[in-house]
Amino acid sequence: MARLRRWLDNCHGALGARAGRAAGEAARRASATARFAVACSVLASVAWMSSCRTSDGGAGSGGAPSNALDGRSLPPRDAAPFSFVVAGHVYGRPGLSQPRPASTLVAGARWLSADSPDFSVLLGDTVFGWQPEQLGATLPFLREQLPGPVFQAVGNHELSDPARNEALFGARYHAFDHGGCRMVVLDSESDPWLVRGRQLAFLSAELDAAAQRAPRPRAVFLFSHKPIWAMTERTVLAAILGNDQVELPALLAGHQGPSSFAKVVLPRLRALAASVPVCCFAGDVGAFPPDNLHLFAQRDPQAPGLRYFAVGLGDDPRDAFLSVQVPEEGEPRVCARALADGAQLPLEDYDHDSWLQRRLPGGVPKELTAILAR
Repeated sequence: MARLRRWLDNCHGALGARAGRAAGEAARRASATARFAVACSVLASVAWMSSCRTSDGGAGSGGAPSNALDGRSLPPRDAAPFSFVVAGHVYGRPGLSQPRPASTLVAGARWLSADSPDFSVLLGDTVFGWQPEQLGATLPFLREQLPGPVFQAVGNHELSDPARNEALFGARYHAFDHGGCRMVVLDSESDPWLVRGRQLAFLSAELDAAAQRAPRPRAVFLFSHKPIWAMTERTVLAAILGNDQVELPALLAGHQGPSSFAKVVLPRLRALAASVPVCCFAGDVGAFPPDNLHLFAQRDPQAPGLRYFAVGLGDDPRDAFLSVQVPEEGEPRVCARALADGAQLPLEDYDHDSWLQRRLPGGVPKELTAILAR
C-alpha cells in the first residue's frame, strides 16, 4: 500500500509537472501571440502613418485628417456644392515690425468666412520664422479666425524648421478628396521651383488616376508656394517672376529651359483639363507692394479648362484672397476679394497681358525676348 501511494504520488507529480510545463508552454504561446498581435498593430499603424507622412514628407490619399493644422479633420462631403478660400504669403510684408500675420488679413478676416467655406488653403510663407517674435499671433489667429481646417502648401520660410512645420501641418505634399474633387498639395521648396523624384512620381500618379477614375473627379486643384507652372510658358514666366525686385533680364538669365513640370506634368494637366476642370494656385507673390505682382489669373492658351492663379499679401490696401465656389455642375468659380472691404475684383485685370503691360508698357525688350525664346 505504501508503495502504491508512492507510485500514485509520483504519477501525480509527473502529471503536475507535465501540466505545469503545458501551462507554461500555453502561456508562452499566448504571450508570443499577444506580442505578434501588438507587432501587427504597430506595423499597421506605421503603414497608415506612412501613407500620410513618408520620410520625405509625402502622403497618400488618406491625408485629409492628418495634414491640416493641428491634425484637424475635414468633415467628409461626397459631392458639390461647396466652397473654400485660398490665401498666400500671409505673414505679410518683410521688414515690418508689427506682429504677424499681415495686418490686412487680421483686419479683413471676416470676409474669408462670408461664404461659409469648408476649409482654407494657405499657399506658403505662412510664418516669417519660428521664433516667438517672428510668429507673433500667427498660430492663434489661424486656429481661431480662418474658416474650417487649414491646409498649407509649404513655403521657404516654413522650412527654416521643417520638423516644427510638419508637426503642425503634416506632410509637405499630399492629396485628399472633398466634394467629388481631388485636392493636391505640393512642395515647391525642398527643390526650389522643381517637382522631381518621389514627388514627381506622386503627382504623375495622381493626375493619371484622376484621368482614369470613374466617375471623373468634379475638378482637380493643385496648390504650391512657388508658381512652378510659370516655368513652362516664357511670357507667363516674365510676368510672374517680375514679382521680384530684380531686373527681368538678370532674373531670367539663369533659366535653363523646360523643367520636369513642363515635360512631365503639363501634358498630363492639359489632357486632363479636356474633361475635368483643373486649377493651379501659387502664393509666392505680394510681399513688396506697390509695384510687384500680388494677384494673377490666366487660362492656359492650349487648354481652356486649365487655369492658373497666384495670390499673396504684403500689408497693402490692395491685398486680396481667393474664394473658390464649386457648383453641382459647370466650372468652379474663382473670385478675388479685397480684404479691405470684401469687394469682388475683376480677374481679367490681372491676367498675363495686363501684368506685362503694367511692367513693360513699352513692350518686351529685345534682350528679354531672346531670353524668353531659349
